[in-house]
Amino acid sequence: MLTGFSILYLGVDLKVSLLYKTPLFFLLLVLTFRLNPIRVLVFSALLLFSLSGPLYTVFTTGEAEYFAQDIISLIKLYTPFLVLLFLIELMKVDFQLCYKKTQQALEYAFYLMLGNFMLGAAGVGKSTYQVSEEDGAGSTGLIMAGNEVGAAFLVVFGYKLFKTWNNGSALTYLFYSLLTIACGFIVSTKTTMLASLLLVFLVPIISERDKLFKITSLKFKMFTPLISIVSVAIYLIVDLLQSLGLWGRIQWFYEKKGIIGIVLSGRDEMVLERLGTYIYNMDMFTQIFGMGQRVAKYEIYEKASTEIDSVDILTFYGVFTLLIIAFFYIYNVIFAFKKGLNKHSIDSAGVFLISFILLLLSQISGHIWTSGTLGIIFAVLMSRAYFESLGINNERHLP
Repeated sequence: MLTGFSILYLGVDLKVSLLYKTPLFFLLLVLTFRLNPIRVLVFSALLLFSLSGPLYTVFTTGEAEYFAQDIISLIKLYTPFLVLLFLIELMKVDFQLCYKKTQQALEYAFYLMLGNFMLGAAGVGKSTYQVSEEDGAGSTGLIMAGNEVGAAFLVVFGYKLFKTWNNGSALTYLFYSLLTIACGFIVSTKTTMLASLLLVFLVPIISERDKLFKITSLKFKMFTPLISIVSVAIYLIVDLLQSLGLWGRIQWFYEKKGIIGIVLSGRDEMVLERLGTYIYNMDMFTQIFGMGQRVAKYEIYEKASTEIDSVDILTFYGVFTLLIIAFFYIYNVIFAFKKGLNKHSIDSAGVFLISFILLLLSQISGHIWTSGTLGIIFAVLMSRAYFESLGINNERHLP
């Protein structure tokens, strides 16, 4: 938000986020090394391994213009690994402190994002879509990374809804549900609008934990209004999109590119071009280890990203890095799912729901695995499932 404020209202990019996250990354390396040096050495080896393709490209071509971008990109890519690793090691040393601080971080992030969206609703900040030279639709507030806002929104609002449903009253949950839907429509991206509705109705269902796959009265109570709301929304969708200034954009996509074009917003064409570059313009070594963001030089518009995370990672950093990243996220989804089926679990069910939706979004709208906005808070969320994995009696040890 500070970075966005400096760009929008001071006319200069103060790089506040970069100045914060870069020292934090290296500080976490040092702190985690003190707790578990072997794991940090393995982590560092994986990070350097992912850099091997871009390094090879620099030495063979003599061009280093993309190398700094690759280093920053890989730090973003591996930051969730490091944050989660640090928190897992920290909870072994001071369980109560780590439990309390991770919950506080998620709470503070919620109120910061809520404040940001309220500013956006008041006309402060950046429009999500530029409808004309003077008019815009939606707002991401002071956060410039518009595509990444939806993912961060899903994490912090999803966690708030989950904690409210499990610890608050029905009236309080209704209040936060309406607030979540309102904020989703303030941003007005497909991700935030759909995520807000899904979260409101799926959080109570996932909270049944060991009864998740059983027919219960709650499921009927939640799905009945969901189906009704979706039916009404479909009926009113044209008016809604016209009022948001998005109907013309969608019509254009449908006429030019069909349903897939609407869902992927043209990403399918970028993916096809990038995969063509990968197959026909890269040798076997760079196909396996990547060539960094220099791959964009082979394309007409030299786009930095296809906005489909698996394709970007494959073509930037190769097959093995894609396998490492995919394993990390898929493993944590499965881990949270297994823990969340325990009727005594605390946050694992909510972690599973949010991380599973994000896993799907990473392959539809992108900006999940490669996000600098999302990485830290997503890792904090994932750590909440690990408090139940140390063989500790939750009733005695959890605050």
